Amino acid sequence: MKLSEQQIINKLISLMEIAMIYRSQVDRKLHSEPVLIIIVDRSWTSLPAELLATIAKIFREETDYLYLTFSLEYIEQQLNEYNLFFVYGLRKENLIYCNPKMPNAPICENTVNEDFFSRVKNQLKKKLGETNRFWENAITSAKKSDFQKAAFMFHNYMELFFRAVELFMKGKEKESHRIREHQSYIEDFVPELGGVFHTEVENEQKVLDLLDEVYVVETLNDKIKVGKEQIDVIKSKAEWLNYTVRKVINRQYHAFELKHLTSSPRVIKEGDPQNDTEIAVPEIEEDRLLEQLIELLKSKVNLHSVYLIGRQDKISSWETYVTPVGKGLKQSASYTLLMVTRDYLSIPFFELADDIYNRLSCRVSIIDYSLDEVCYKIDRGNNFLDRFLTEAKLLFAQDNHLTSLNREPHYYENNWKRIHKVWKARFKRSRYLLSILVDAYQEMDEDPTVKMGIMHYALEQVCLGLLYVFWEFRPSHKKLNYLFHLCSNFTPLPDEIFAGTSHTRNHIYQLLLNADHQMRFKTKAKISKKEAEQAFNLCTDFMVEARRVAEAELQRLKRLHCIEDVV
Repeated sequence: MKLSEQQIINKLISLMEIAMIYRSQVDRKLHSEPVLIIIVDRSWTSLPAELLATIAKIFREETDYLYLTFSLEYIEQQLNEYNLFFVYGLRKENLIYCNPKMPNAPICENTVNEDFFSRVKNQLKKKLGETNRFWENAITSAKKSDFQKAAFMFHNYMELFFRAVELFMKGKEKESHRIREHQSYIEDFVPELGGVFHTEVENEQKVLDLLDEVYVVETLNDKIKVGKEQIDVIKSKAEWLNYTVRKVINRQYHAFELKHLTSSPRVIKEGDPQNDTEIAVPEIEEDRLLEQLIELLKSKVNLHSVYLIGRQDKISSWETYVTPVGKGLKQSASYTLLMVTRDYLSIPFFELADDIYNRLSCRVSIIDYSLDEVCYKIDRGNNFLDRFLTEAKLLFAQDNHLTSLNREPHYYENNWKRIHKVWKARFKRSRYLLSILVDAYQEMDEDPTVKMGIMHYALEQVCLGLLYVFWEFRPSHKKLNYLFHLCSNFTPLPDEIFAGTSHTRNHIYQLLLNADHQMRFKTKAKISKKEAEQAFNLCTDFMVEARRVAEAELQRLKRLHCIEDVV
């Protein structure tokens, strides 16, 4: 009977030599596989065979878990040599056992930043670059019909590739010159490399035996018969190994980059047992206003769950020194919520937000979905909901229908292409709208209300583009003040450019917000030409800065979604 992970850990910690156990993972093509990293006391310069045999017996007989065993001394050495396997495998959140009698957990002394990854990338390129001379010598020897030397060079070529992928995927190289042993050593962690030579095929087994024998014979300056047909097989295997090792290293390097680039910690929300009606809510800073807000929402809609995306608090004070003297302090709050209801809203959510403001004096921007909508979208892959249902703070939930999903964002090249395409389309439209106004200022004396309306729609397009770049979110409600508020959750641009402390900017901002209303319902212009020109300058500034912010985020997303070749 297979034991659970905890039972395996209990068996391991019964061994007095065990210092720490970490639970990491190895990334494969379609999924990630858990791996337990077992660390023994630093006093062991080399791992005793008896201890290794005991650990191996536990895993061989009672679990399918992958595991690795290292000494503290070796791990500290590898951390200083930028080994990403240990840098990310031994993170604090991965620690599941630490012997109190043992030294503190090993710590990476290097800051993990862009320079760190650059050093790792250079090391990988240098290590795999060493294979080139062996390949060139092998090809040259084969052309000269010196097949024994060609086989020897191909052997060295393949051994270097195996050692590189072993160090990167398992943290340690196999101390052997036999290709058969390297192939077996890496198979559990990289299954595709376990079949470089198919040992069940008689011809390939003979070629593998010959390849390992050539290494011994060549180092002893002896002779062995190697034919051209055998060299052709070895060459094809060496080419396939080159391709596969680079693909595996690039994939794992990208997985490490994801951990670095997704800087916000993942909040995992676990529910109580299925028969409970309420689920455990993570602790957040006490906010009485939020509690009142949730109760009000419960009375207004058939609420399933509420998530807090963002909170903005503003405190303003005033003091007067002439009659009548006085002073005061005012605090206001603004919340951005993801609200999931069991039914579709019977009233527009902006009317609901206005009602909340009238009752509680707090601004609320709501992103609303029905429970059926959420389940439908998540089932078909929706990065916006996958992120927000795990990262946003859970304020209330009737059951664990959503919290039990614990979804993760999907990182694929096609996703990045779609995000980039949406941004380009939105920005192109907004730029075109503003380009109309450039001609208008030079040649036509148009109604300033029309100009302000065009700028309103240009800003709307930019905001929609930003929301898709940062959140992959397509809002159904497109009021400009609502879009600005959503954008303010990830960039200060709306406040910096349109609000600020200037009365003029605030005035222009209000004109822009209401420009669509003015165009629809007012026949008499109440906007001056000067105000339209000031608004145009602010819009241009916003466009420039928004493009800069979006392009920077797109570069980050490209690294997240696209596996780029580092070797």
